[in-house]
Amino acid sequence: MSLPLPQPIAAYLAAANASEGLSAAALFASDGVIHEDGFSHVGTDAVAAWVAGSQRRVEVVGLTAMAGRVLASVSVSGAFIGSPQARRYAFTLQGERIASLEVRDWHDRSGFEHE
Repeated sequence: MSLPLPQPIAAYLAAANASEGLSAAALFASDGVIHEDGFSHVGTDAVAAWVAGSQRRVEVVGLTAMAGRVLASVSVSGAFIGSPQARRYAFTLQGERIASLEVRDWHDRSGFEHE
């Protein structure tokens, strides 16, 4: 990785990989949001439900920072067709909290142009 994984993101990934929705949601700002596949999960209750229901494991394989965001190339595995999948995660931090997480298909390079 090109830079160290920021603590809120490392803690989020550990909680998410364990499907611990409440622990993961506690790392988000109160109005934090996860955008994935055209859906937005807004607020800590929605984040907790999304994480608890996702049943997947995420491994960071590349990391960079750009325009105030932390951009991660990840491998996502689980009990779903096509596992594992290469995805892109774009985190926006707000102090020690996650303000947003955008989950994108590997081929969607918008926002990742300087990776």
